[in-house]
Amino acid sequence: MRTNIRIMLVAFLLMCCTQVYSADISPPPRFPLDVAPSPTLKTTPSTSLLLGSIPIVFDKTTLGEAMKQIKAGQIQHQGDAGDSIYWLCYSIRTPGGWEHLWLLSHGEMGGPEHVILGIAAKTSSSALPSTSCPILPDHLRPVKLNSGLWLRAQTEEMRKELGKPSLQQGQWLHYESQRELVGDPRAKDFRTDKIYERGRISARALNGKIVEIWASKQTTD
Repeated sequence: MRTNIRIMLVAFLLMCCTQVYSADISPPPRFPLDVAPSPTLKTTPSTSLLLGSIPIVFDKTTLGEAMKQIKAGQIQHQGDAGDSIYWLCYSIRTPGGWEHLWLLSHGEMGGPEHVILGIAAKTSSSALPSTSCPILPDHLRPVKLNSGLWLRAQTEEMRKELGKPSLQQGQWLHYESQRELVGDPRAKDFRTDKIYERGRISARALNGKIVEIWASKQTTD
């Protein structure tokens, strides 16, 4: 079952980037792993994204709720059934340059309300805002994960916060977590005795600074 959980989470992330997209949408980047490493953390490394004072809670906030609070953006979609993904894209203007943020949901795992299961973000030296990836309003900054980590942070800060990576591969640091939700009443909804909370942070670094980051959390059997 734990292997299935890893497969499901990586499959969701890979679906965010293996589709063929039309020119009028802003797809997320490609997730770097085909197979998730074994979890080494007992605590989920990130459970939410903070847009200024507004929390986007993974596995709870929907794309519609996020768009309503942000008051900008459009829900984009690609694929069918198990290959279906939905997202919101935003461009963020910072003193260090442009950043792009994607709020991600899966067509099946995110349910009909498109629950946000995670995010992807990366720095950009050339890409500009567009209709499909508008500017995030200034009052919704700073943007950061609830752990405090974000783009342009030092990788040493990540190591200090999270410890040894579950996997280090090239420019990437991957942190995987899994814990059983003992006594959680949602187990009845899954029709099982045990459910798990599975989490991840993956970051790509250049010259010691984070230039791309992914974070996700999902409850599953």
